[in-house]
Parts: sequence; structure tokens; C-alpha cells
Amino acid sequence: MSVDEEGYWEASYDGGDTWERITNAAGEPVKAVTDDGSSIQDSFFSAVTQDDGNVYFTLTDGSVITVAKRTDFYLILRKAPDVAPFVYGETKTYEIESAGVAETILTKPDGWRVALKDDVLSVTAPAADAAGFEAEGTVAVIYFDGAERSSVAKLGVVVDKSQTGVTEGDDFTIDITEVTDKSVTATVTPKDASIYYYVSAYSAAEFDEKGETAVTTELKAMFDYYVSAGYWSDYYRDMYLHSGTYAYTTPASTPLTPGQSYYLIAFGLEEGASAMTVTTSVMKVPFKTTTPVVVNTKYRVTVDNITWYGAGYSVVPSDDLHYFHGIVKKSAFTGGQGQPLTDAEVAAAYVKEYENRYYDELYLNDPTTIKWTDLSSCGTQRQVVPRAWIRENELANEAIRPLVAETDYCLIAFGVDGKELRTDVAKKEFRTPAFTPTEECTFDLDVTVSRQNLSIKVTPSNKNLTYICHLDKSATYYEFETDMQYAADDLFWTKYNLEAGRTLSDELLTGDIEMKAENLWASTGYVVYAYGCTADGVITTPLTSVRVLTEAGSDTPPATAAKPRLVRVR
Repeated sequence: MSVDEEGYWEASYDGGDTWERITNAAGEPVKAVTDDGSSIQDSFFSAVTQDDGNVYFTLTDGSVITVAKRTDFYLILRKAPDVAPFVYGETKTYEIESAGVAETILTKPDGWRVALKDDVLSVTAPAADAAGFEAEGTVAVIYFDGAERSSVAKLGVVVDKSQTGVTEGDDFTIDITEVTDKSVTATVTPKDASIYYYVSAYSAAEFDEKGETAVTTELKAMFDYYVSAGYWSDYYRDMYLHSGTYAYTTPASTPLTPGQSYYLIAFGLEEGASAMTVTTSVMKVPFKTTTPVVVNTKYRVTVDNITWYGAGYSVVPSDDLHYFHGIVKKSAFTGGQGQPLTDAEVAAAYVKEYENRYYDELYLNDPTTIKWTDLSSCGTQRQVVPRAWIRENELANEAIRPLVAETDYCLIAFGVDGKELRTDVAKKEFRTPAFTPTEECTFDLDVTVSRQNLSIKVTPSNKNLTYICHLDKSATYYEFETDMQYAADDLFWTKYNLEAGRTLSDELLTGDIEMKAENLWASTGYVVYAYGCTADGVITTPLTSVRVLTEAGSDTPPATAAKPRLVRVR
């Protein structure tokens, strides 16, 4: 669809080669814009906007039709890193999630093998003795929808020799069983079971620069002090040295550096009269710590069913790791001095709000009652705003307020490790339409205060209109940005808290009504308000409100309910 030079809607049914105007039932072309370029109310839509993922058609009644551009066509590799490390001959598999894909083509570096079957991508690194292979490169899945659309999903790959294995030396056998980005794990067995020996990881560059003698002298200097002081055999020998077969793992307090070359060294030591004596040569087994494998998380985010007070949205992650998601105002990306904020700064502020809200439960309770994983999400999420968000941990439940009409918003999703940002921020911008009344009605609210009691008369101008009349504390009422945001919130909770067997129709009023509220808080501001509403939960009129102040003193104890109810006078 498009708008031609004269401002009329037109459509193409052959991919844009030819266009024809859209006509109404009378065969007349349909105007999209007025002569001055503004949208008009007698068109199909009051506004048409778009972003990278969707086109948004706003109808004249304020409702929005969202049409996806590309969300029906995608392919993602689940739990795949930016670069996947392999050892020679190793095979790894990755699940594929896709939609609208009719055909795929696989590309790979020389010497690698790839296959795609039953939504699983299999990648096999070349063997160590293979000829003419590429040690690193990119595996790509090029995919097509069978028509004009195509795209690509990529996975970086790199192969290196295994860092594990058994090494035989003159004095020791060392079996390295695991190497990570921060540690090495090995089993060390001396040829002479009676000796004591020292084992540790040492920077290969530093060892080669200093030499074996300097390294052993440096390491045993502290031991020599304990020997000279007479403390060695009573305590420190068993802390620093080992005998027999020993399972070594890098201490968590002294992690190794990722992507660096090391030697796992071992040498025998014997206690002398005033110093230690090295009894074996130094055995050193080279290894290299891995680089951290960062999962290349992708979030497919969509927004739909946009109304003047809410929206629905979906977040589909490419893995099962934790992430935050939610809707923020677009203005959140602008700082207090008008400076633009980065996505990471907005994400950090979003998480900080949760930290402030649940600080005691996260840090001060003993034991703590919630964890960061209780506040973040994992897996596919489908949410509707406004809503009451029921989490697995009831202490972290929360109510999500309605949106504000005619406001720019942004759906965000970003991966976290605890509270620390782990991924880029996925965003989807949208705008709420204006509230458009569908009924003409005004309300006359006559409120009389008698100590802590209210007498209320409601007179609607339209006697056939169904409506809601409630009251609330002024402090709560003015936490909302607009009357209509409050009205949407009030309607949500009215429906949410319906007693068993009751419907919204049971809450609606018609015609002139007299009501009362008793035993309110003394010297407290209250707001009495009314707005039109249908039985199926559609607000039809603007909200009308009256603010009153109860008198000092109290004949009876105040009501403890946070939101007192009005009682109809019959």
C-alpha cells in the first residue's frame, strides 16, 4: 500500500510494478491525506507509522492494527556464541528456530563439515592431520522464503589442539583433564611416592624469561622462611606441598587470565636444616586458557494490539539465559540535561529500579528471600500491559500500570548475568494513540463531607450510559500522569478483583445514583470519580473527578482498606 502524489490510497498486487487506487463502495478513490498533507478522519486510517519490524495502522476509533514486516521470516541459532571454539575433530550441534524458511544454503571454511537436518545444525572441525584446512572462519546458513526474501545466520568457528591429555616426565605423570578460561584441572602422580612436591600454573612467558632456577628460587623463598623459623613440618608443609597422587585445580581466589599461555609445573622439595632443597627437575606441561565463550544472544521482539492505554508484546530469546524486558518511555533515552543516553545506560537504570525496590529482599534479609534470577526472565515471554505480573517468587510480584495516551514508548529486552548487562539492548519503538470518546456524557458529582463520611450524588447527562463511580485517596490518584491513565488502571483492578460469580456488568451503574462512603481516614484528601464503561470493559467517556478533604478527628476507627468502596444508597 502507498499514497500517490495526489494524496489517495493505492495498492500494488504485483510486488510494486503497477499501482491502482483503492476505491470505496461507491467506486470513488479514498483520500489518505488532506491538501495540506495532514491525515484525515474519513480515511481508512487516522495515521500510518512503521519501524524496522512492523507497520502500524491507526483506525479512526483509536485502535491499532499491527502488521509484521519480517517476523514471519527468520532463522536463529539457539545458544550459539559469536565464535565457537573447537578441538580437532570435534563436533558441536546447535538447535535452529525458524519461520517462513523454504530453502537453505550452507557455507563453511575449508576442511570443516556442516549439515542441517531436523532443525539441528551440525558442525565438525577438521582432524589434526588434515591437509589444507582453515583454522578459523565463518559457518553461514543462507535462507530463503521461496520468493524474494533472503537472509543469513552466521557462526564464527576456530579450531585448536586439545589442551587436555597425559604427559609423562622423568619424575611425574601429569594428566590435564580440563582447561577453562580461568583454571586448569589436572591429576599429578610422582614416580617416587615418598617425595613431597609443589604444583601450580605459571605464566609461560614469565617462566621462559626468568628461567627454571630463578622460578624455583622465587617459589621456595617463602618456604625457606618457614623452615628457618621452625614452622614448616608442623603446619606449612601440608598446606603448600603434596605427596602421592594429587588432584590439582586452580584456586578460585587466584584465577588465571583467559586466552593466555601457561605451564603447569611440578618439582620435588625436601626440607633441610635451614632451607628447602629442590630434589627433582621442574616438569612443565604447556597449556593455554580458553577465551570466554560469549553466547550470541538474539531477541526477537514484537509489539501488537496497541491501544491508548496498553499493548501486548512478545520476546523470543535465542537461548535460555536470563534477561530483563519491559516497556519504557522513549524519553528514558534522554538524560536530565537533555543529553542522549546509551542503550546500556537505560538498561542499567531499568535494573537499578528493581534493585532499589527489592533491596532488603536481595541483600539484607538473612537468608535473602529473593535472587536476581527471581526478578529476571528466561525463555519466551508474552505479556500484556496493563497487568498484574505474577512471578514465581511471590515477594517480587508487581502491578504494571497502563500506558499514557499519545506517548512514544519503547519495548526493551537485554540479557543479564545477575544484575550485570550481558547483551546489547533489543528495542521496538511504538506510539500510543489518543483516547477517543465513543459516548457523549458529562457527570455532575455532588459530594458532601460529614466528618469522615461522604454522601455522593451522581448525575450523568446520558441516563442510558453505563458507568463506574469509585473513590480513592488523593495521594494515590495523583501518582498517575493523566486522568485517563488512572481510569484505565481503575478498570483493570475492578475486573481483576471481581468476586467469584460476578461480572463487570454487576459493577456498572446507570442513571442518577446516590452513594455513601463511611469511616474514612480523618484529615485526608480523597477523589471521587466517574467514567463511562461498557459491560465488555471499554471506557467510553473522559474521567470526571471531585477532590474532597475529610474533617479532623474520628468518631470510629478509620477503614484499613487502601481503596475504600462506595456503597449505593437504596
